[in-house]
Formats: sequence, C-alpha cells, structure tokens
Amino acid sequence: MQEGLWNGVRNSLAGAKVIRLDSRRGGEGSAGVSFPAIAQVEAYWEALRAGRAMPERAEIDPRGLEAALGHAFLAQPVAPGVIRFRLAGRQICDLMGMEVRGMPLSALIRPDARDALARVIAALEAGPGAALLDLDSDRGTGRPPLDARLFLAPLSEAGAPARRFLGCLEARGAIGRTPRRFTIASVSIRRTGASARASLPDLPAQADPRRAPADAPAIPGMADGAAVFRHATGARRGHLRLVRSSD
Repeated sequence: MQEGLWNGVRNSLAGAKVIRLDSRRGGEGSAGVSFPAIAQVEAYWEALRAGRAMPERAEIDPRGLEAALGHAFLAQPVAPGVIRFRLAGRQICDLMGMEVRGMPLSALIRPDARDALARVIAALEAGPGAALLDLDSDRGTGRPPLDARLFLAPLSEAGAPARRFLGCLEARGAIGRTPRRFTIASVSIRRTGASARASLPDLPAQADPRRAPADAPAIPGMADGAAVFRHATGARRGHLRLVRSSD
C-alpha cells in the first residue's frame, strides 16, 4: 500500500523529480535560491517535535515564528487529502490577491497538479512526516516567474495525530498580477516516528481536492456556534397597549 501511494504521487507529478528530504535542507533551493522562512518553520517544527512523531497544536507559539509569520499558515483537514487554511500569513494572501482563510491549500496549485498535492497530504495524514515541495509558478502577461517552496508538516491535537498542519509557502520575486498558482516540480518526504513503516492507504484516483464531500464532518473553530433556541416561559407582554384619555 505504501509503495502504491508513492507510485500515485509519482504518476501525478508526470515526470517531476521526486526525492527524499534526508539529502537536503528546506532553506536552500536546487538553484541556490535561499528560503529563510522555510528554514525557520522547518527548524521550529523539528525543535517542537523533540523526537516524537509530531508536535502538538497547542505548542505552537507565534513568537517562535516571528520572522516567518508572513509566509506561515495553519490548516485543518476537511476530507482525505484536502486541507483548508485557518490562519495564513500576508504573503500567501498577496499571492492570491485576497484573504485565503477557509480556502483549500489547493487553490494555490494549478488544477493539473492538485491530485499530486492531495496524495502528499494523504501520505502525511496516514504516516507522520514532513513534506517539502519545490513549486514552479504560472507565467504570462503581468506574471513574472517566481521561485517558490512549500513546507508542510502535521500537528496532533488532544492526542489525535494530523488534526492540524503547520506550513510555510515562500515565493521569491515580484508577485505581479494575481492570483498566482503553481505546479509541483519535486516532492520530498521525511518520515518520523514508529509509524513510518506502517501501510499507507491509497487515495481514490478521481478524488477532487477542491471539494469536500457533502457528508464531511463539521469543522470546529471555523464558524460560530449556533444560538440555542429556548421557548419563552410565563405570560408574554403584548407589544401594544391601550391608552385612555379624558379629553
């Protein structure tokens, strides 16, 4: 099953390079481009993990990511292989030209690469690890090329694994006309914890990461709770009253 999942990622990338994270660090690109925000978020996640499979969501402190906050984000799974932004830094919003909270991460990915992203997310949900993706930007009138990199790693919550994701999307260059979207040039995953050798479920071949199923569970914290309706007790006072005048 694990090999089948990796084959699915490779097929989805349609010839892109798939390598292991063990041989590289997140802060330096293949062309020598520096990604300092990626390096900081990756190092922060590793420090919090402290030998465990993944850190807890409650351990995340924005002060530890101060220099990278404009590129960092927190996301929550809503369906297999689909995560949505709960919090996102300013550069991520600038890349889309709008507020991205509540949008899927795949909104920043071109449609032909979204299946590959979904399989990477599913792999992190099934077996803990950290993913590093090199991205190629779309190009055209008013859209200069961007060097970009995405770091993605799971967080546990109340003991349940992969209930949140810590990520960082860093793009170098002029953003130009928005929205900007990316294809996936390469994927690296490093496994963590004892579950690294566990069997991983495959993702359905036709899964669409842009849409969550109608029966997807509600997302706590993404919306205000519904107001409780209570029946009135006792006699109700009317809205109108009769006033008599002696004139």
